[in-house]
Amino acid sequence: MKPEFVMGELERISKEHKISEQVQELMHRDVELYIKLQLEQEEDYAQVGNSRIAGYPDLPPTLAWPMEDNEYYSLLHSLI
Repeated sequence: MKPEFVMGELERISKEHKISEQVQELMHRDVELYIKLQLEQEEDYAQVGNSRIAGYPDLPPTLAWPMEDNEYYSLLHSLI
């Protein structure tokens, strides 16, 4: 289900730019929500316990980062 505000904004843009009904139908069918995250500065890992987007996790030295097929898992985020 797509939120009303997204569909409303799509409708507004379609009218503003005089987009054909055929293209509008495709846009409504294919529209997806996303969140854009923008880092303010590069992480230097100097402080343990920071929230992070991607990169490396803060793990105790005795805990190995999980692997599969000789590749480390990706860190998506760590929110503290």
